Amino acid sequence: MTALNKVYDGKTDATVVTSGATLTGLVSGDSVTVSNAKGVFTDKNVGAAKTVQISNLTLSGGDAGNYATSGSSTTKADITLRPLSTWTAAAGGQWSAAGNWDALPDGSNVLAVSIPAGAGVIVYDGGAGNTTLQSLSSGRTLSMGGGSLQVGDFDSIGFVQSDGSVSAVGSFRVIGDFNQSGGSINASSIGVVQRSGTLTFSNIGATTVSLSAVTGAITQTGPVVSSGLTTESATGTILNGPGKPNQRLDRNQFWRWQY
Repeated sequence: MTALNKVYDGKTDATVVTSGATLTGLVSGDSVTVSNAKGVFTDKNVGAAKTVQISNLTLSGGDAGNYATSGSSTTKADITLRPLSTWTAAAGGQWSAAGNWDALPDGSNVLAVSIPAGAGVIVYDGGAGNTTLQSLSSGRTLSMGGGSLQVGDFDSIGFVQSDGSVSAVGSFRVIGDFNQSGGSINASSIGVVQRSGTLTFSNIGATTVSLSAVTGAITQTGPVVSSGLTTESATGTILNGPGKPNQRLDRNQFWRWQY
């Protein structure tokens, strides 16, 4: 018997093809075939030539009643990378809950994630662990309280972080709501536009950083590491990171600083 290759779907199910199965131990001339085989991969993760355990065999044919299967059977098949995982839940919820996705994006099993606009916050919780993606696009606020997210490009209408780390090879961009009280963000470029209220960050690093608070202020509670920092705020920017004097800008001023 053989098992079919499949694209990662977050499950261990495997499709077994029994049409080419070979039965041994038959009396010459007896009519017996095998069907209804169940296949299970050793785990759900992407990989080549993964072991598939075969069980639940059913014997049929005119002489099937004279026989029973014995022992176990295995075969090999591949699980390949999924190009895109999409959030399917009507509201917000836990990232790590498989029922919220068409296929749970965890580990290095998925290339891109799409979260459509809608109500509720997506919580990147401890159960999510470490996730590696080429891109993430979110129409809802993503809240991060732990774990690690590695991504090529990050684009969201909102981001709240109290712990954990985000590493972006390309750009990290948030246009909407942003608040970072803990954790870290490192990217090639960081661009944040806070639509209302105060923009607060605690630990960010990028070659270029652009921060804008349209109606409020910008405040800093931890380090910013950048060779080019630009800020714009309506009611003032206060940057008082480690090793730097308290710096304040009045409203509607632009400020460039090299850390």
